[in-house]
Amino acid sequence: MKIQLTKKKECRRLTFSGWLCVLGSLVIILFLIFRNIHGFLAVSKPVKADILIVDGFLPGYAYDTIEKFIERDNYKYVITTGVEMDYVYTQADGFNTAELSYKILLSKEIKNCRIEKAPADKALKDRTFSAAIALRKWLLANGFDNQSLNLVTLGCHARRSLLLYRKAFEGEKKIGVISIQDQSYEPHKWYRFSQGVRTVLSETIGYTYNMIFFHPKVVL
Repeated sequence: MKIQLTKKKECRRLTFSGWLCVLGSLVIILFLIFRNIHGFLAVSKPVKADILIVDGFLPGYAYDTIEKFIERDNYKYVITTGVEMDYVYTQADGFNTAELSYKILLSKEIKNCRIEKAPADKALKDRTFSAAIALRKWLLANGFDNQSLNLVTLGCHARRSLLLYRKAFEGEKKIGVISIQDQSYEPHKWYRFSQGVRTVLSETIGYTYNMIFFHPKVVL
């Protein structure tokens, strides 16, 4: 009996034309991602809600837009969120983005709407998630049990913020999101602006990481 230690096996390989088709397909896929990534990140999907959540510190023009949202959609409550930041010389000075947003909105002529704040403690990482946890605690403490929420934030931060708020609330509330246009670059030509490139790349990496690897244990 003859023992064979090897055997022949037919193997198919891509031809030159085959490689061109593969590379062409990859180019098309990358082009579609490149073209649509900003719209994906800067998502706006509001739900019917009486409560509007202001996500952290926003540029001045954003608060003017928020004021219009409140009047247009008849929100009954606006709650500012945020964490303590290292934007001061001494720790005693304090700087909390929820506090700052709260003061700015109080200076507006907003009628028939109650403005509240739910500041979180200092967070060196996972700031948006920490702000969402602080908001959830505030809502529980103040008797807001079953209300839906709309989260308003800036530009490309919308998709990641919505993901983190939903993780913080563990599906207990219906949460929508509203993205205010970032005026530091043109959304449809973000790749022509250094600020646009930095923002899109940062939020793409952040969203991918939070979606795949970030699964925190929620402690209230």
